[in-house]
Amino acid sequence: MRIITLLLIIATLFTSCKKDPSEKLLFEVLKENEVTAQNFTVPSNGTQLVVGDRGTRIYVNPENLISENGEIGDSITVSLTELTTKEELLKANAQTVSNGRWLISGGAYRIAMYSNGEALKIKEGKSIKVEFPRIAEEPMQLFYGERENNEYMNWKESDVSLQDKKYPVILHRDFSYLAFDEAYAIYRLIDSVNIDTLKRQSISEFRTSYKNADSLVVINDTLHAYTSVALRTIQIDRSIQLIDQLYEVVYLKKLDWINVDRFYPKNLERVTLEIEVEKDAFFSQLYLLDKTQNTVLNLFENTEGKIIVDIPINVSFDLIILAIKDEKIFGSRETISISSSQKYRPSLKKMTKEELNKLFDLNQ
Repeated sequence: MRIITLLLIIATLFTSCKKDPSEKLLFEVLKENEVTAQNFTVPSNGTQLVVGDRGTRIYVNPENLISENGEIGDSITVSLTELTTKEELLKANAQTVSNGRWLISGGAYRIAMYSNGEALKIKEGKSIKVEFPRIAEEPMQLFYGERENNEYMNWKESDVSLQDKKYPVILHRDFSYLAFDEAYAIYRLIDSVNIDTLKRQSISEFRTSYKNADSLVVINDTLHAYTSVALRTIQIDRSIQLIDQLYEVVYLKKLDWINVDRFYPKNLERVTLEIEVEKDAFFSQLYLLDKTQNTVLNLFENTEGKIIVDIPINVSFDLIILAIKDEKIFGSRETISISSSQKYRPSLKKMTKEELNKLFDLNQ
């Protein structure tokens, strides 16, 4: 029986000896929904910092990189893909399973580097420094992605556990005054006084131990915390500034796919779900998405032609099915939650290309 694995991100076509013109349309839809990589070009005369849209920080050190021919040109192009939402994970064709064990993602990333049109790799015994954004509260580990012969991704667990980044902390007190009369209540900052310097700590540690701060900002890798004092007895309304939280630097040994993951809980009570669909339909894609986790389950027919998976009881999943029948594409997305083993028959309908695109938009 083919093993059914929990995949964090799946968009790879399920292969079959039967060929159908509708497969081309499916492939086009999946390609159109892929997350676009960000590209940065930096000089190769020293270490350069690249910062992604989601906060990933890559320290590009040319001395630790090498091309196939051993040379690096005057510049290096960094290609970065950041997948931090469930919808992005679903669309990105980056399956997530670690040797058969289910994973929950805290972000998946692809980092590639090029010079003079040639791919670069990290030299033996060297590394590249990277800081990944912290988007999950739970402890996370680093995984490296490898494509297997069947083109599905398998994530190899590393011995690196990610730690919250710690900063030196400077406390400030802001003194403010009314620039105009009280009816307008317009405040102008006139002074900021450094009142204390604290030991290095993470943002979450600081917020837990020091709750009077109105604003937080990171400047030159130092956390600055501000409290406001009005020179008149009028309440100053200043909300805490949102700042990107990062993990401490990790040292990558190789480029390509990297995942910030944790293993799916093993101690959950599970029941068996058997999914029944029309027998004359050819199935290309079937996903089961945990609605509360960055987790996507990709299901396959077993040797008996059945689609069977054990899922946690009373957990809500989105079930997405794409099927090809009579050279037409059918699909559906339904929410399911079960408390006992059962069979389930989804309702499929014929879909246009636009409807297929909406199927992958989890906000609709």
